[in-house]
Amino acid sequence: MRTYFRAEGLWDVVSREFTVPQDISNLTPEEQEQLRKNQEKDSQALSRLEAELCHEIQTLSIQTLSIINETVSSSKQAWDILKDKFQETKVKRFGKTQKLWGEYERTKMRESETGREYCLRLIQMVNRLRFYGENNTEKDVVMKILRSCTRKYDLIITIIEECKDVDKMTVADLMSSLECHDLRQMRFKMRDQGNPK
Repeated sequence: MRTYFRAEGLWDVVSREFTVPQDISNLTPEEQEQLRKNQEKDSQALSRLEAELCHEIQTLSIQTLSIINETVSSSKQAWDILKDKFQETKVKRFGKTQKLWGEYERTKMRESETGREYCLRLIQMVNRLRFYGENNTEKDVVMKILRSCTRKYDLIITIIEECKDVDKMTVADLMSSLECHDLRQMRFKMRDQGNPK
């Protein structure tokens, strides 16, 4: 949500509640226009938060929904309530990241997986770790893939390690190389099945 609000230019209204002066007749035309724009942005942000609540209604309690519907008059107030409700404690967050790191470290390619499938599965894990603020460099992920592929990739991995600069290689480059290897192997297999000897 924060990214959406920033992209739409609404984050300043959501993160810092603006106040409407009691007497707006003393405001200059520029200040009145700015107040109108802020109220419009606030309404837009509040509308977006309410729309998101409809999608997330299964995870929200009825009590939280009623608090938001009855007491909230600005997007800042709604944001603060939702942040308090869903913000994880440091202990919970630490536990989740440790679990994800354990999964990541134990992950190996399955015999039935293609190089692309394995890379995509590992990228999903890395993205979940990054969501929790953990950082894996591109090189770390590339090295993990090279270390944990099945034996059928030994030849191509040896070639990659010998001929390419692995330090500068991206996951996309590696995935492409593994995909080419898979397609080549599939082509040989189809040819061999078509011409039994």
